[in-house]
Amino acid sequence: STTGEYLEFNTNLATSNDVLTINYDQDTCTATVGGNSVLNTQTSGSTYFKLIPGINNFTLSGLSMGSGAYATVSAYSAWPLS
Repeated sequence: STTGEYLEFNTNLATSNDVLTINYDQDTCTATVGGNSVLNTQTSGSTYFKLIPGINNFTLSGLSMGSGAYATVSAYSAWPLS
């Protein structure tokens, strides 16, 4: 990542239909797979980082990733994180 900070979850995405969705804003964070919360699998080194002005680089990684693995990142101008 641009700042060296990261969000990491210790969860298994076993099929191509499994999607990890992370949403956070100034007050809340949710992480779900198939509509079920996986927030309890967040690792202790994770940080709720802020985006910086300009370009922000993101890296998708995992212990075992198929060739079709991808990430979609969306950001919106809104309230800053506290």
